[in-house]
Parts: sequence; C-alpha cells; structure tokens
Amino acid sequence: MSTESLCEMIPSLKQNLEKSTQDRNYAQTERDTVERMAMATKEQLGNIDAEVKLLSIHMEKAEKQHKAECANFSHKLQMLEREQAEKMKSLIADEKSLRLNELTRHKMNAQRKLGKKTSLLSELEDQEFENCAKIQTQLAKNKDELSKFTMKCEEIDSQMQDKNEEKIQKVM
Repeated sequence: MSTESLCEMIPSLKQNLEKSTQDRNYAQTERDTVERMAMATKEQLGNIDAEVKLLSIHMEKAEKQHKAECANFSHKLQMLEREQAEKMKSLIADEKSLRLNELTRHKMNAQRKLGKKTSLLSELEDQEFENCAKIQTQLAKNKDELSKFTMKCEEIDSQMQDKNEEKIQKVM
C-alpha cells in the first residue's frame, strides 16, 4: 500500500475508531445501568423479604394472642355457665324446700286445728297459690337472667372476634 492510500484511510479509520469508542461507551453505560438496576432490585427484594418476615412474625403473634383470648373467653364462659347452672340447682332446691315446708306446715296446722279444718284448708290453699305464683315469678326471672346472660356472652364473643379480625387486618 502506498502512503497516499494510507493517508486516505486515516480519516475513515479515525471515524471507525470514534464510532467504536462511542459504541463501547454506550455499551458500558448500558451495562452499568443494568448493574445498578439489578443491585436496586436485589435491595428491594431484600427489603420486601424483611417486611414479609416481619409481617409473618406479627401475624403469628396476633394468632397466638387471638387463641389465648379465645381460650380465656371460653374459660370465662364455662365458668359463667357453671355458675348459672349452680344458681338454677339452688333455685330448684329452694323451690322444693319451700314446697316441702309449705306441705309440712299445712299438715301440722290441719292436725292441730281439726275443728277449723275448712277455713285453714282455704288459707293454706291461698298460701300454696301465692307460693306457687312466687316460685313461677322467680323461675321466669331466672329464665330472663339466663337469656340476658347468654346474649351478653354472645355479644362479648362477637366483639372479641371483631377485634381479632381488626388486629389481623392491621397486621396484613
């Protein structure tokens, strides 16, 4: 090759070199951008994993707390039901005792006052009716108290479930 042809090739070679340098710089810039994006994505993934772990821990704690509250409520409910059953047994025993006392009194009065048998019998019958009415009234009150108690327990249960659902929603 001659000097002239080499001199003619210099500008095209310079142009090729400049274009290659630009292409290389562009490729390097692209690679750097991709690396930065990859690093940012890895960092975000690490942050999201940490948040997921934290939320899992919070959910487990909330679940344990919910189970404990449910167990506590169930225990309280059982205690209240036992207490109510004992009150009902006591009332039934009192009713039986009252009836037995009334019958005993009735028999004793009848034996003592054979001459006034008719008037005493009517008085005792009146007392029996009054006592029966009192007992029925007391039984009705006890049934009302039991239904109010049951409604209150159901309301407390509903409130606790609502609170636990709110806690779970907050954790999520």
